[in-house]
Amino acid sequence: MRIKWVFIIGIVLLLTACTPEQTFQKDRSSKTVLTIEPYEVNAKEKELIMFTGIQDIQYFEMDGNLGEGDDLQKTLEVYENGKLVENDPFSSNQVEYLFKQSLLSFGFTSDEEKFKFIHGSEGGTFTMVNDFGPSGYTFGSFLSKKTTLEKGQPLYLYAIAGTEDGQISGLTLDEMGKPSGGILEADKAYVFKVMVTDRSTE
Repeated sequence: MRIKWVFIIGIVLLLTACTPEQTFQKDRSSKTVLTIEPYEVNAKEKELIMFTGIQDIQYFEMDGNLGEGDDLQKTLEVYENGKLVENDPFSSNQVEYLFKQSLLSFGFTSDEEKFKFIHGSEGGTFTMVNDFGPSGYTFGSFLSKKTTLEKGQPLYLYAIAGTEDGQISGLTLDEMGKPSGGILEADKAYVFKVMVTDRSTE
């Protein structure tokens, strides 16, 4: 199964245009220093979100910089019956390298037959539709505090898991920070992660 994303430039769906404009400088650091933490929306922002029709949106704020030669990859891992079946980045070769209160967002909508995933950043939004109509599902964020990204180490941010029958345990990460619990028990689960890697030269 190949995940197909649609990138829409300029759509302000997930409040990403409300963030401060990124600032660039000529001298780029050789080392990545990048943090990410949960972002709590205020009352006005919650009111705006209600009009999107999206069932759940989680926001994360990034600060810092990408070092020269480094890249920030964003990936949606897909699990089927506990087996990882998709692990390809949907966003890489990051153009921006300075981040100041920059928002990332992950959300979804669902009906009886489909899940629609929405990822927002300051450059626009990605959407992906998957034909899966579970009888029950659970979702949630893994990040509870400011965390520094370590190069080569994936940081899992958000997950959605669904089942066509039965129940699902809570969505958890194991002691190594890898998906576990309900993610591996579900008929299908989707896990968003970010990771600092070497920039591709292709």
